[in-house]
Amino acid sequence: MIDRPDSQPFEPITRKRFTVEQAQELWVRTARRFRGSRARIRDARQLQQGALTIQREDWVPERPTDIDPLMSLHPWRKTLPLNLTSLLAKSEPEFKRARDSGSETANKRAEKTEQALREAFAQLVDWEEWVGKSVEDAEWALVGYPSAADFWQQPDFSEVIDESKVAVPTEERDDYDQGDDGKLRRPRKAYWRDRKGRAPEDEGYEKRDESKTRDAYDGAVKDHRARTLPFVLRLVPANDCAPIMVRGRGRERFRCAGLVVRSLYEEDDLHKQNYRWEKDTKAALIPRGWDSNVDGDPYGNRSASSVWLYEFFLEDDDGPFYATCVGMRDTWQIRRRDDGTEEQVEAVIDLGAEGIRSLMVHYVYGLRSAADEPDDRGVPFLDPFLHSILNIEAHKTAINRVAWKRGFSKTVISPDPSVPEAAYLDGQGNLKQPDIDPHADLVLLPPGTFGMLAPEQASPDIWRLIDLEQQAVLGNTVDPTVMGRGPSADQSGHSKALSERFAETSYGMIREGLRRAKEVAGAWILEMACAFERTHGVRVPVYGTEEVPPEEGGGRRDVILEFREDWIGDNYSVSAEYPQVGNLAEVEQERVLWKEGASTLEDVLEKRGKTNPWAEKIKIAADRWEQSPLGILRWDALAARARGDEEEAQRLELQAEGLLTEAGMPTAAQATDGEMMAAAQPAEPANAGMPLPSGASVRSGVIGGQRETGPMMQDAQAVAQAGP
Repeated sequence: MIDRPDSQPFEPITRKRFTVEQAQELWVRTARRFRGSRARIRDARQLQQGALTIQREDWVPERPTDIDPLMSLHPWRKTLPLNLTSLLAKSEPEFKRARDSGSETANKRAEKTEQALREAFAQLVDWEEWVGKSVEDAEWALVGYPSAADFWQQPDFSEVIDESKVAVPTEERDDYDQGDDGKLRRPRKAYWRDRKGRAPEDEGYEKRDESKTRDAYDGAVKDHRARTLPFVLRLVPANDCAPIMVRGRGRERFRCAGLVVRSLYEEDDLHKQNYRWEKDTKAALIPRGWDSNVDGDPYGNRSASSVWLYEFFLEDDDGPFYATCVGMRDTWQIRRRDDGTEEQVEAVIDLGAEGIRSLMVHYVYGLRSAADEPDDRGVPFLDPFLHSILNIEAHKTAINRVAWKRGFSKTVISPDPSVPEAAYLDGQGNLKQPDIDPHADLVLLPPGTFGMLAPEQASPDIWRLIDLEQQAVLGNTVDPTVMGRGPSADQSGHSKALSERFAETSYGMIREGLRRAKEVAGAWILEMACAFERTHGVRVPVYGTEEVPPEEGGGRRDVILEFREDWIGDNYSVSAEYPQVGNLAEVEQERVLWKEGASTLEDVLEKRGKTNPWAEKIKIAADRWEQSPLGILRWDALAARARGDEEEAQRLELQAEGLLTEAGMPTAAQATDGEMMAAAQPAEPANAGMPLPSGASVRSGVIGGQRETGPMMQDAQAVAQAGP
């Protein structure tokens, strides 16, 4: 590129060169690119919330408030997106890591990683919120970044007492150690354990054991960390962000190369988060896309101390970084040193220093078009129905107004020509108002003929228009016979395939967008967990559940899982797949193929909708064992011990171990197999020389009996014996 003398070279934003002017220019340029999508989201959201209605002045110009009680607001405003959200939220894709068919150890590690990933995702993400945003707004941003402040806020091991302020009982003084600062310290009583791991409140507790006490504290720390992950996955509404969209790679037409997020805060809240900024001029308040007033607050209650916090998730040649500024002013943060003093630092965080190697921003599209501009792609679910719903409401409002004003019969008096005109006028020359109240003691009726005026009715054309609009909406909304529930009884599969409706299209597109977003989030979790272990030397724990062996009572129990970098390696890729829910015919077909050696048990389980075939295999094996004679004995022993019959429990356990016969005789007292065979040599059997039936012949006989071929075979044998 040739620079002209009057040209200004473009300087990209980097962590070393990040100015307020650059930040403001980036926000304005990126936000302007999404005016159309933000307007569609605003209209759909206002329609759902009841803020977007017909213009009252068009109906009753002289008194607009008269129309309020007659306004028709269709329940579709809320039910259409809520129904689809509820339907989509019932199914969630499951994580899967690649398997190594030649290594059982690698497969088990992948299984453990999947389990930890599922539990971490459930702790970080509200799946229904993801679904709701994809339905209602059609687009939103996903951000991931480390946040370990709460993770390190672990409980203190020791309690500290200053004797100058608190007196220590003499009998407890030996429990304390005196530190260099003169204060007394001892482990908190919550962690005290004796050499057998018993707490002070347990029966038989002895003196405190330092090793066991430290183990109890380590368990409490691990419990805290397993409940507080050192990173976050953040859903950012489309109207609160401006993505930097560039041409994608591979199958993606566009990818998010950066993100600017804006959030409204009170100044006190930002001060508590250690933010400081220049206040020499008023902070810039750039209105949001959906703001309804000039102050930039949709609720009309923005206080004078409210400011915008702008967050920039960007990437330069050295990797990803995160920068913030308050109100588009010079911003810094306060960092407290270990000695208690404070220092000012730039509000720019090098994510690479935290071990993060990739920029974790992703822009999610739910229902979308194939438009060439990112601004034109997102389609909120209510957007195609917006004008139809408003038209239906307008027509119904008009009918309500007609019914209210002129929809009731009124009394009409036809003057009698023979009656003088003065009979119809009062003393001031005004037309008399007849008193026809039926409850009055005296009814005054002017002379003339009485009749009833026919009420005004709405035109049949209006009803036809309403019906057409309603059919247009209903013909594109959720049908209980679709969305994976099979075609209706009166419609063939071919015709159903040709009658794809808008809701079905939305269902498929939104599911795919959510599936892809979950894959991205899963890869981020693995990368952030490995980066945290590399940086801090601590593995990230997370709570999960596991199967309890039958001999320990069965069921499930809580366990603490860990992300291990030596298991994950440098490959953070993970897939997310929706569980297959096939019909009985498909399941049976897959089972037959498995029996014939043309399929696997995993394929059968996946057809049944099982997302974890390995765990299902363990359950099947455990269930088979429980129903075996040995398993039944074990369960009977557990039941006997539960009801207090210790003698019966011991007898059953000896039988299970093969030390006691069912009759109660020790197996050691029985004769050996050789002795029993010699003593019980049978005589020549009656069917000597005849081969015993094979397993195949027995099976064929059973099948033949089920097919009612047994009597036919008996008749054939009788004829053969009778001879010619």
